[in-house]
Amino acid sequence: MPAVSIIMPAYNAARYIKAAVDSMLAQTFTNFELIIINDGSTDGTATILDGYTDPRIHVLNNEANIGITDTLNRGLTAATGTFIARMDADDISYRARLEKQVAYLHAHPDVGLLAANVIFIDEDGQPIKEAPTAYPGPLSEMVLRWQLLWHNPLIHSSIVLRRAILGTQQFDPTFIACEDYELWTRLLQQTRAVLLPDVLLDYRLVSTGINRTKQAIQAEHVQRIIKRELTAVLGKLPANGLDTLASICTKQQPKQVDNSAFAQAGQILFTAARQVMDQTTEPADQQYILADTRQRWSAIYEMTKQVQSTELAALNWQRRRFELTVDPAGTVRRTLQHQLKRVLGRR
Repeated sequence: MPAVSIIMPAYNAARYIKAAVDSMLAQTFTNFELIIINDGSTDGTATILDGYTDPRIHVLNNEANIGITDTLNRGLTAATGTFIARMDADDISYRARLEKQVAYLHAHPDVGLLAANVIFIDEDGQPIKEAPTAYPGPLSEMVLRWQLLWHNPLIHSSIVLRRAILGTQQFDPTFIACEDYELWTRLLQQTRAVLLPDVLLDYRLVSTGINRTKQAIQAEHVQRIIKRELTAVLGKLPANGLDTLASICTKQQPKQVDNSAFAQAGQILFTAARQVMDQTTEPADQQYILADTRQRWSAIYEMTKQVQSTELAALNWQRRRFELTVDPAGTVRRTLQHQLKRVLGRR
């Protein structure tokens, strides 16, 4: 039985898949199986895969294109390793990637989900100067949990997880996008997640021309996860406020634009921040969560340009309650007072 099962879905990946496969075969850690699921490719992907004779490679062919989520689940079903590693057909893993991640998991048995830092590259394999790495500095576990309330900070193809914590769980087939984010948040109910600061992967950003329909589907899926996770942390929440907050966090227009919805959204945000901050005594963690809360509050507050000035009182009350409980130094207060004056000046 291999120690690691690497799952690589591939669809029309002829341009990049050889580099991706070769980067796995060159790993310093060699006890693995590489499960490649060809999802009905119509280019030369199958021909390239046929050229490999390494016995660690297992190619599964979908008769038709069934999509990323079902394809990943087929790979999970075939996997036999103690650990599951993800790899995309257009990315490049560094030689020591598996060695470092497996060693970390062996040394930290309470960690079930392990990600790594990456370098963003373009279609030609050149580093993207505007965003060279996914994470300019280390992220603590508490900051990671905070981020996972709102979005997915973990690069899918950098993940190695324990098969034991996965059990019979798979990617949710109702998520045709953001399937990784949905699964990670489920797994975190029973394990810890860590992000290694080491850069272990070149993550290729490919121009796919995502249309508005696809963007809307992605936003809808992220909103589902945000609402589920906030409810899990805080209990039953007012539906209008929860919908409004999730919409704003995904840069979508809220369905309900009124005083009560914005006030509820602010209250949910501040309560979540207070709840997470109560779990850490690290000043750096608290500073990060405060700064991030301020940004999210600003996004809510910008929406008040669509409502009447009478709503400012309710929003200001939410801000004051927040600053008294989690911001005694007044960092957020000073910024939000400036925003209040600026918005009031417009009216």
